[in-house]
Amino acid sequence: MNDSFEILKQKSAHVGLNPEERQSLKSFLNDYIDSHPILESEIEHSPISPFSKFFSKIKYAGAFAGVAVLLASSVAYAAEGSLPGDMLYPVKVGFNEKIQGVFAFTAKSKATHEINLVNRRLIEAESLQDESRLSAGMKATVLDGFSRHMKAVGTHVETMSKKEAFTDVQETTQSLEASLQSHSRILPVLSLTTSSASLPTTTDD
Repeated sequence: MNDSFEILKQKSAHVGLNPEERQSLKSFLNDYIDSHPILESEIEHSPISPFSKFFSKIKYAGAFAGVAVLLASSVAYAAEGSLPGDMLYPVKVGFNEKIQGVFAFTAKSKATHEINLVNRRLIEAESLQDESRLSAGMKATVLDGFSRHMKAVGTHVETMSKKEAFTDVQETTQSLEASLQSHSRILPVLSLTTSSASLPTTTDD
């Protein structure tokens, strides 16, 4: 092999090569290539492709988003059991309940959603009383939410009445009355009675 390289050096010293010399050089190069094949594993690849940083950012962004969604879901789930005055209560009423309301499209389904919220406020009042936490401030918080939801029920019942959906009106008012009756023990504590809790009424045009 060293003799071959020496021949190559000597031949390359000439400015021009005659046909015989060119053929000799070509034969040498071909022989060398044949005896030293380039293996796939020996091919150098750039460890960082032009797109690797881009896809890496996407990967980490996706992972971060997944963690954020998981964390938000965990907080929302934990907030469901919170009561007025608890740290997660604003998440319960300001996020969870609003998300639940997004899926109510008709006047009846919206009224049903508000009745569920009326029920939740009364359950919260009962829980606070059981824990001896139903202070004047907590009563005010519960009553504020209770009043807003009752007013919303009345608005949706009026909409149904204007559309002459009287069956829906009847079912909705009965559902609300049943909810109030099931929490009758807490109403006096809140200075309410079933009748004073103003069931939504309809007006005839």
